[in-house]
Amino acid sequence: MTGGSIGVMIDTSTAVKKHILLNHKNKVIVSNKEYDCLKYLSQGMKAKEISVKLKIQPSTIYRYVDILKDRFEVCSTKNLIEIFKKNCYSSFL
Repeated sequence: MTGGSIGVMIDTSTAVKKHILLNHKNKVIVSNKEYDCLKYLSQGMKAKEISVKLKIQPSTIYRYVDILKDRFEVCSTKNLIEIFKKNCYSSFL
C-alpha cells in the first residue's frame, strides 16, 4: 500500500499503477494523476497550483474533480476531500 490508498493495482494491459480508494459503498479505482489531484486538493491547493505541479491544464484538474465526484457519488469537492482524507487516515491504522 502507498500513502493514502487502501491498495494499488497494476493494469496489466497498460502497466499503469492505479489506486484503490473506498467511498461509502464501493471500492473506487483512480489513476495516479487523479490520486495526485485529490492529494493536493486535500492539502488546500487550488486547481491552478495543482496544474502547475502536475504540468497539465487547469481545465484538466476541474474535469478530474467532476469525474471523481461522480465516481465517489458526492456533490461537492469538500465531500470528495473528506472521503480522500478518511482513506488516507484508515490506510495508516
